[in-house]
Amino acid sequence: MEDTDKYILWLNNIQGITYKIFKHLMRHFKDTKNIYKSSYSSLAKTKIKEELINAILKSQSIELNYYVNILAEKNINFISILNENYPKDLKELDNPPLGIYIKGTDNIDKFINISIVGARKCSEYGILTTLRFSKYLAEKGINIISGMAKGIDYFAHKGALEANGITTAVLGSGINICYPKENIDIYNKINEKGIFISEYFLNTHPKPYFFPMRNRIISSISLATIVVEAGDRSGSLITADNALENGKDVFSVPGNITSKLSYGTNNLIKQGAYPITDPSEVLEILGIKETKVPEKIQKTQTKKVIDINLLASDEKLIYDCINFEPITIDYICNKLSKNLEQINYNLVILELKGLIKRLPGGRYVLS
Repeated sequence: MEDTDKYILWLNNIQGITYKIFKHLMRHFKDTKNIYKSSYSSLAKTKIKEELINAILKSQSIELNYYVNILAEKNINFISILNENYPKDLKELDNPPLGIYIKGTDNIDKFINISIVGARKCSEYGILTTLRFSKYLAEKGINIISGMAKGIDYFAHKGALEANGITTAVLGSGINICYPKENIDIYNKINEKGIFISEYFLNTHPKPYFFPMRNRIISSISLATIVVEAGDRSGSLITADNALENGKDVFSVPGNITSKLSYGTNNLIKQGAYPITDPSEVLEILGIKETKVPEKIQKTQTKKVIDINLLASDEKLIYDCINFEPITIDYICNKLSKNLEQINYNLVILELKGLIKRLPGGRYVLS
């Protein structure tokens, strides 16, 4: 680790040192090493608060390699804001982290990063959609970014891992803390095959206000953000807002207008987010024409077989109406005497399960 990174790592572990304070100190001291060796009188001239002066002076007793050695034992890198590998778009934020702790790579910008976020309490529709999108994009070489929360985040990581692809979890805690504990299976798999990012040092337990801070990192390091399901107060909407504020593309998966989980996604579309129903549309809109598909994925990918007898009753009724001759949604509605919303929702589920195929003109056939 370069000396500049070591000094910023030291500063990053002093409570109260924000990016704004760091810039202020650098204007006075010109170099991070000078801050580490500063005196009370020199710090007092900067007019920072007395308690922060005392915190800096107290922290000067810590040997410079103390934090470095702890991270090295866990194979975790620290990338400071002055390091060339610090994410370029993250640096453009008004309140960027002084540095990020990262495990699994030393440069997140070398990947094509797309985030998938959504509701913690998601529906089957949300789960299937997330798995479909994350698997497809991961197979195309995209790094799937999410926050390892329950629900959509969990399945975004899961889909990428099942496709033998790349996934990155941005945490609202230290990298060695699994939160929530129920996600220990995904945490362990990402620890083995994926990437972790956090702005918090090891053993830092999550706090409520850490998660909006985490969301700004997710949106910033991502080329674009996909929102699958979101209620009217979903944290994923914060991620989407951050993305829009930073000039990033936001994609939203439309949902059932009667579902509370669709309020946020449908509202995003009203506000100008791209409505998408197929993951290929994401690459097309972003202009990603060619991506490298890992050879091991091409060789191991298999089609999942779905037992028709295990379909929900409404799904089974609709599936039985469809054959290899194209039929319209109006035909299905009339035959089953059900409204359009009910039929449309279950058609999407059947399509996600790979049992039926949608043709141009809103017609459907068996896959």
